[in-house]
Amino acid sequence: MNFDIDKSIEILERTPLAIESLLEGLNKDWIYSIEGDEKWSVHKVVSHLIYGERTTWTPRLEMIMSNFPTKEFEPTDDVEEHFDKMSEKSMRELIFQLKYLREINVDIVQAYNIKEKDLNSSATHPDLGTVTLKELLSTWVVHDLAHLTQISRIMAKKYAKEVGPWENQLGILKL
Repeated sequence: MNFDIDKSIEILERTPLAIESLLEGLNKDWIYSIEGDEKWSVHKVVSHLIYGERTTWTPRLEMIMSNFPTKEFEPTDDVEEHFDKMSEKSMRELIFQLKYLREINVDIVQAYNIKEKDLNSSATHPDLGTVTLKELLSTWVVHDLAHLTQISRIMAKKYAKEVGPWENQLGILKL
């Protein structure tokens, strides 16, 4: 499927709702446990999504769409500080914050009334070099889907040993 702004917004609007539906009211064992040697819990994944809403997606979209003579993204490297601030927040608070920020950010995307010609507009990423608006928006969608998968995988692995002989038939346990 080729990039389509409307189809992208369909996913971006639904991600917080999917997270809310899956996680709201769950026992802390689901929310705070980690998988294997990984360091991220479900709580941390949702915190990370909030971080992206604040620092990454729309600030970079706005940079690309600006008339600035030099378009260079600021590095985003204070994620651990963000995790520390979010560590005491309940899942309900995180979900509320994610939904609120995402609604604002989708409104910002829609307000730009992005046209096909805008999709090749670009800026410079500190590590990746030149990136286009289409690449940024596509990455945002795939980033959401990747973290929905990550949340499901972390949760599924809590029962990895409990499924008995079905373990080899459940691909998510091998990810």
